[in-house]
Amino acid sequence: MDIVSWVVIVLVAVFLVFEGKEALSGLIAMRKNIEQIKKNKEDVQIYKDYMTLVLAYAAFAVLMVVFGVYFLMNQNYPYGFMFFVLAFFCIVFIIEAVLTRTFVLYDNGFLYAGKMFKYRSVLKIEEKKKFLKGYRVKLTSEDEIYVSKKIRPLFEEKLKSFKNRKRGRHEK
Repeated sequence: MDIVSWVVIVLVAVFLVFEGKEALSGLIAMRKNIEQIKKNKEDVQIYKDYMTLVLAYAAFAVLMVVFGVYFLMNQNYPYGFMFFVLAFFCIVFIIEAVLTRTFVLYDNGFLYAGKMFKYRSVLKIEEKKKFLKGYRVKLTSEDEIYVSKKIRPLFEEKLKSFKNRKRGRHEK
């Protein structure tokens, strides 16, 4: 391998450090927001739908570390480091899976990927036609979030009860 390969490996590693930092800061923000919601005495329901992805990424990360050690032992350093970078990729994906597959519902809104949203910002829920089946929730802020098939009914129930509460206040 030549110098270009080393540069690519280093650039990908730097990119992963940046992505990992962003994902970790999202997890920290999510934990702080959950504590803030709990302090407001709101009913908090936390749904975690990430175990399958975490296990798959963890198995792949272990496999990449094994390959990395194998290549380093055979003194093929570029391939060894490349496999360690791929293992780090998997670790970042695990953090992002936990962040984006943890869905927190509370009385006035929901928490997704560390950000708080209000139920009144939901425009519509539509089916996502991609590899991983799920649903796209379009919001007034032009944001889109994704919920799994497992979480959608729970989300819609909470959304409906919020709208009924609001409708009841306006009718009085």
